[in-house]
Amino acid sequence: MDDCAELLDISLDQLHDALAAGAGDAAGVTTWLSAALTNQGTCGDSLAAVPDPAARSAVRARVAALEQFIGTALALHAKLNGGSGSSSPAPPNRAAFPSWVTMHDRHLISSPASTIAPDAVVALDGSGTHTSISDAIAAMTAPPPAHHPTASGGGAGSRKVIYVKAGRYEESVSITSKQKNVMLLGDGKGKTVISGHRSVAGGYTTYASATVAAMGSGFIAKGLTIVNSAGPGKGQAVALRVGGDLSVVYNCGIEAYQDTLYVHSNRQFFAADDISGTVDFIFGNAAAVIQGCEIRARRPSPGQEDTVTAQGRSDPNQNTGISIHRCRITGAPDLGGTPVYLGRPWRRYSRTVVMGTFLDRSIAPAGWLEWSGQFGLSTLYYGEYGNTGPGAVTRRRVTWSGVHTSMSTSDATRFTVANFIVGDAWLPATGVTYTSGL
Repeated sequence: MDDCAELLDISLDQLHDALAAGAGDAAGVTTWLSAALTNQGTCGDSLAAVPDPAARSAVRARVAALEQFIGTALALHAKLNGGSGSSSPAPPNRAAFPSWVTMHDRHLISSPASTIAPDAVVALDGSGTHTSISDAIAAMTAPPPAHHPTASGGGAGSRKVIYVKAGRYEESVSITSKQKNVMLLGDGKGKTVISGHRSVAGGYTTYASATVAAMGSGFIAKGLTIVNSAGPGKGQAVALRVGGDLSVVYNCGIEAYQDTLYVHSNRQFFAADDISGTVDFIFGNAAAVIQGCEIRARRPSPGQEDTVTAQGRSDPNQNTGISIHRCRITGAPDLGGTPVYLGRPWRRYSRTVVMGTFLDRSIAPAGWLEWSGQFGLSTLYYGEYGNTGPGAVTRRRVTWSGVHTSMSTSDATRFTVANFIVGDAWLPATGVTYTSGL
């Protein structure tokens, strides 16, 4: 029930934002309605863990009603704006970052940690302002006193930079939807490590299992390794969950087994990251572009399939999907002969594209895998464009109607940073290096 309460609170804020924006930000409205709809699906997933059947059924009925309302609003918005499930095109650009990243944030991302003046310093040896990341976040995002002239509540406002010194931090970190514009800055992959071990087998929902959960808009992570160490036999165990709009994860390691990276909702950009896992290890229903990353498939438990993605688009009007662009998808040293699939349809309108990416020989010739029988096979959208390597040969790919093994350039352009996440409107300000077009 806790997951549902949190997600309902987030949904109310998203619906308020959508109403306030109106016609002035059509792409934003589509994003927030898509995210609010995703929240209801996540609540439904988490309800499976509620032991009381009467309580579970009562909440499900309310969630279904809200889901129908949001779906109708999204459909009407799509009709009024002349399309469904895609963002407004933006002009080609070769800027360093998507344009929604402010100049200040660009400087933060592109500068060495030693040159940045943080708002808080976390150090295990007591040499900083805090010894735990969670304490630093709470302190930096606490609303000012009511009489304070800048009081606005909820931790909103300017960027809060939290520098996390090298070390292994054994804690689960939560950045709520009210805690906006938080940046976690580490000393580099493998140096600053945040490690948790929550899992479904350990009594948590998938949503609540994350080592780091970042639901506040404007979240940035740089120079960290985030690990869920529950192990391959513990089922779903998330390392990083991101649901904050306009979030950036740059030069980070994200390590687990099943369900490593939960791209939950809203617009997200990942660059120069190392992402590893086994089953559905990049999953969720954000509009996410993953660019210039090392994606490594690890050996799964016996009887499990190795699938890189499980995208969760549940409505054809949602502007969501996973775009893997200019990455490398390879087998980890422990993979052995396990075949790796690019993805499978978690929800009916699942949408994933792989473009300009190197695929090694671990990729199964079929490329894509069923979820359950014929579910979603005629409504999904899976695309490949300009990939290289022995795993990029498509002549033996599955022949489902929604699989496009030779996307046209115009189709592929829909899933670039500029068009899919309207990146040229917000990423440049973060300072992260990116490719706007193909």
